[in-house]
Amino acid sequence: MMLPAAATEADAVLIDGPFLTGKRRLFHSLLQSWTNEPVIASTRHVNDRIRRAHAQATDGDSEDPIIIDCVSATHCDNLVGTQRTRYAAGPGNLTDIGTTVTDVLELRRGKDLAVGVTALPPLVVYTSVETTFKFARILVNQVTGQGWPIAAVSATSMFDDPNRRALRDPFDVVIETRPMDPDGATGTEGAVFRVQCRENTTDWRRVSSA
Repeated sequence: MMLPAAATEADAVLIDGPFLTGKRRLFHSLLQSWTNEPVIASTRHVNDRIRRAHAQATDGDSEDPIIIDCVSATHCDNLVGTQRTRYAAGPGNLTDIGTTVTDVLELRRGKDLAVGVTALPPLVVYTSVETTFKFARILVNQVTGQGWPIAAVSATSMFDDPNRRALRDPFDVVIETRPMDPDGATGTEGAVFRVQCRENTTDWRRVSSA
């Protein structure tokens, strides 16, 4: 999928919108535009599901991503990490997530990287908006401070306006999604997006399902 330069040239991007509006495809496509080997912190699904989603969204053109699985440890003991899969203690342990991300990035210093967080809402469920906001800001500063871009996904429908603005604040660009027909069908086939940055906002365009 071809994304506007306002998104691909940004340092920190939040993809925000209702459920079933193509956010995952935009997320993985954006990571692919930055690097062939992204580091993805998965806060809602186990690592195999994220690998399949990344391969599907990028038509298999990217390398196997490095996944920081923040879910499996909540229901499995004695997990053993590999070079491509690391495990954090759970979506409620933001300190361990941050430490695991840092460890992975330190090991790959000097490489062409990009970082993605698959979903911010699970972090809010386990902690709070304020704690998630602080975590997002620290992570964005850490990643961009090393010269790497970062993307994260949120869900508009879960938050009121003040909390939504708080979660958007650490990011310099927001990709906003919605159904093509706000009163009609949802899903990638009927979704559109636009890119909002400090200078301007693009027109709405369709989320490609190809």
